[in-house]
Amino acid sequence: MTRERAQELADDVLRRAEDRAARAGRGVREAGQKPRDAAVAAGDRLRDAITELRGPTLDQIEQLRSEIELLRLRVDQLERKLASRARPTSAQDDEQP
Repeated sequence: MTRERAQELADDVLRRAEDRAARAGRGVREAGQKPRDAAVAAGDRLRDAITELRGPTLDQIEQLRSEIELLRLRVDQLERKLASRARPTSAQDDEQP
C-alpha cells in the first residue's frame, strides 16, 4: 500500500467518524429538546389550571352585586304591583256578608 493510498483511507475513516459524531450530536440535541418541550407544555397546562381555579376578580364580584341589586329592586316592584292588584279583591271579599 502506498503512502498516498493510506492517507486516503485514513481521511475516509476520519470523515466517517466526523459524520457519525455529527449525527450523534444532532440526536443528543433533539433528545434534549423533548424534555424541554414537555416541561414547557406542562407549565402551560399548570398555568391554565391555576387560572381556572382562581375565584372571581373584585370587578366581577362588584358587577354581580350590582346585578343582584337590580334584580332585588325589580322583584320588590313586581311584588308591590301584585299586592296592589290583590287589595281591591280582598276589600270586596271583606264587604260581603
